Amino acid sequence: MRMTEVLNISKVDIASAQLERAIQLYVDKTDLISAVTLAGAAEEILGKLVSDSGEKNAFEEVLNTLCAMHAAAFQEEPNRKAYAELRNGVRNQFKHLCAGESLTVNLDSEAAKLINRAIANYRKLFPGDYPRFRDFAILRGSGWSDMLKERLPSNRAFESGPPSAAAQRES
Repeated sequence: MRMTEVLNISKVDIASAQLERAIQLYVDKTDLISAVTLAGAAEEILGKLVSDSGEKNAFEEVLNTLCAMHAAAFQEEPNRKAYAELRNGVRNQFKHLCAGESLTVNLDSEAAKLINRAIANYRKLFPGDYPRFRDFAILRGSGWSDMLKERLPSNRAFESGPPSAAAQRES
């Protein structure tokens, strides 16, 4: 594909490519800043598609759980917006020039959190078993990055991806 071609690419295809690259960058530990940014973008697109289908996306589920825990622990109504800002703060700081200051962040944790949410949204849209997602979960849980890097191909993570996984040329 030449870069000058005009393509019609679905939002699912865009998010899938972003998620695939975020996972690869996370596994390789070569560029966790880009992994955070790409996973955050994929999570946002997929989350919107999940919400549009009438379901709660992964971010909403996390917020609901945090707010329920807060209400039970403190016997008061939580500030949902504050929890949302806490959960998406790093992603938003990476996307926007908020304060222009340096950040203190655990890149590994932030990337994994956003990749997990993107995967959860992807699975809501396209239920099934995806080896790349399973391998990511194993890697995240065990720290076996060197062993799994050899098993994970660097291209096309979603062999049995969504029905619209191929970009179509514009006429």
